[in-house]
Amino acid sequence: MGKLILCHDSYAKEPFLFKQTNTKVYTIEEMCYYIYNNIYTITEELFDSTLYQWLEEQLDMNHLREKLLKVQREEHSLKDLIVIMLCSCDYFNEQEIRSLVETMDGLEKLSMQERKKLKADNLLFVQNYGRALEEYESMLKTENARCLTTEEYGDILHNIAVIHTRFHSYLEAAVLFKEAYSRNQKKESLEQYLYALKLAGNEKLLEEEITHFDVDETWLLEMEKNIKELKVKVEDTKEYQTVHKLPELKLEGLVNEYYGKIDQLLNEWKKEYRVKLGR
Repeated sequence: MGKLILCHDSYAKEPFLFKQTNTKVYTIEEMCYYIYNNIYTITEELFDSTLYQWLEEQLDMNHLREKLLKVQREEHSLKDLIVIMLCSCDYFNEQEIRSLVETMDGLEKLSMQERKKLKADNLLFVQNYGRALEEYESMLKTENARCLTTEEYGDILHNIAVIHTRFHSYLEAAVLFKEAYSRNQKKESLEQYLYALKLAGNEKLLEEEITHFDVDETWLLEMEKNIKELKVKVEDTKEYQTVHKLPELKLEGLVNEYYGKIDQLLNEWKKEYRVKLGR
């Protein structure tokens, strides 16, 4: 049974936007819920003039704004800012907030590279591929990359390859998956390498690598099955059916509707692409 939450009267006319996940919140309770459940992606960057202006102008919570500003001026930690925010409403009880504090204490004990990896992993999880890619690549470009084990380096390459597949860059992904496997020796990286080659349409190299890595025949059959099932799912989507029917509109002489549908699809794809890039 859900708990009874006493909500504030204030409901913003203009939402606050968490750009990392393209999530809009309209109340202080929604704000706190988001912070609590996305703690690994919350940084000091959240507590800026945009947030303070929203609290004051949209929620009429100038008292909270002033309290947060005072804590920032006194150079307290991010943990203090988050606790003040969560205590500004009755959404979470004391035990829940203490539990989150313990999680944040654990984060403070991590090395810089470990925190960056955790942040990148969570950005990848919420499908903010552009920001995740930036975090992963920055880890490999800094001097701290020397502190990574061979396996950890390979795992980062694997996740970068995953991001490339989300943008349908299968050849680039294949190269990265193969390098990841050479470092981490994980079966998942090898399997994703072969999937990427298949999706890239490089059948010749795929056959050579299947022989080279002595891939089990059973796994190959499973791969073919998975790809066929994925194709069926794609063909069942509304987007695919819209694209599939476009030529019919043109043949029927519905030129305006034809180009209208194309413009609509392009705008939707652009919007989705910007969200994935974190823009």
